[in-house]
Amino acid sequence: MIFQPTNSEQSLINLIRTKSSADYSLIRLTDTMLKKSIMDASALIRSTFKLGHIVDYDLIEQGQAGKKCLNGTFLSDKASPEIIPVKVSFYRPNTKKGDPRFWINRLKSLKVASTGDLLYITTSKVTGSWQPIFLNLSNNSIENNLLDKFFGDNDLTVATGQLLALVKNIANEGFVPNKKGAGKIVPKDVGETFESLLNIPANQSKLADFKGIIELKAKRSKAKSRDTLFSMVPHYNREIADGSNQFVRKFGYPSTRHEGYTDLFVTVSNKKNRQGLFLEVDEANEQVVQYYQDELGKKAVAYWNFKEMRQRLYQKHNSTLWILADERLVGDTYQFFYNKAQLTRRPSFTAFLTLIQSGKITFDWRARVKPDGTGYKDKGNVWRTTPKYRKDLFGNLEILNLKNNKKNSESY
Repeated sequence: MIFQPTNSEQSLINLIRTKSSADYSLIRLTDTMLKKSIMDASALIRSTFKLGHIVDYDLIEQGQAGKKCLNGTFLSDKASPEIIPVKVSFYRPNTKKGDPRFWINRLKSLKVASTGDLLYITTSKVTGSWQPIFLNLSNNSIENNLLDKFFGDNDLTVATGQLLALVKNIANEGFVPNKKGAGKIVPKDVGETFESLLNIPANQSKLADFKGIIELKAKRSKAKSRDTLFSMVPHYNREIADGSNQFVRKFGYPSTRHEGYTDLFVTVSNKKNRQGLFLEVDEANEQVVQYYQDELGKKAVAYWNFKEMRQRLYQKHNSTLWILADERLVGDTYQFFYNKAQLTRRPSFTAFLTLIQSGKITFDWRARVKPDGTGYKDKGNVWRTTPKYRKDLFGNLEILNLKNNKKNSESY
């Protein structure tokens, strides 16, 4: 189950993310958990522990002999001490097919969590060793001072510092002409011009733009377009379609712009669209599934694996510079002034899935093809969100005043 945080819980998640970019997962405590001293280790929780160098449940044998007990830490401003050493058990019982479980020993006696509270689970190095870290999001027991004390500062990478110096130089130049020269402006012009100023050649790499570390996302200040996160074709249900070409022909509609073509330019979210397509997060099978529903019911038509999506998300957005440019027309050529920027660090995959589940991250089909399968062309079938949800995905947002070389935390 992917747990939905309340507004106040989400605010605390965002605060934690300003201090730690490590993977995290969530679990809401039930009365049964506290009475029986067991917690189910969901796919996301198992992933958090595995990626955080804690434990790989695939290597744990069922029964008492396979049980592991490791050091962990619970953080709470409402306890003394605030940074509480705990023991954490990881095991797979002989019953119920060995479903993965864990437990924070003394959780009840510590009185740092109650039924209904949402726990934040992450990992960090403590005195040289990786440990599971737990925080209670529901009782306002997390403050900035505690997070600073435990996680310390999250310094920018050398590459980020190098990029920011270059971007500030570009901003100081003022307006620069569109790379392509004279003519009507199109959305990609602002990004291609920006990358040319950084001497980055146009490419279709799946890696981030700047030194393979930092993704660049540039658009005009006046643009109302959503953020494109990454492109990724799904795996297909072969009973429905054997690839994107056939998928567009099956679910598309007659093009109004290209005679003789079938278009599929639609957004797929958590709610059924006009094509009958919608998304669901299948945590048990570790997939995001795209379904088709009609009067006969719903059927899975495509899916993305968690592992592959996580890898692509982290490749593209380990660090991302989002830059806005004012524009003006001089003669027959547009010019851009790159004067506002926002820096984000590594996103949370748990947040990514939660935003899909709530309809705040969507998948866009952008393709056309002729009925006979020829002439296929797509503009990138992509995962997108709106800028207002950027903070929920990335947690830490740093606003850069490029012209004055100052930093602040205001919205741009």
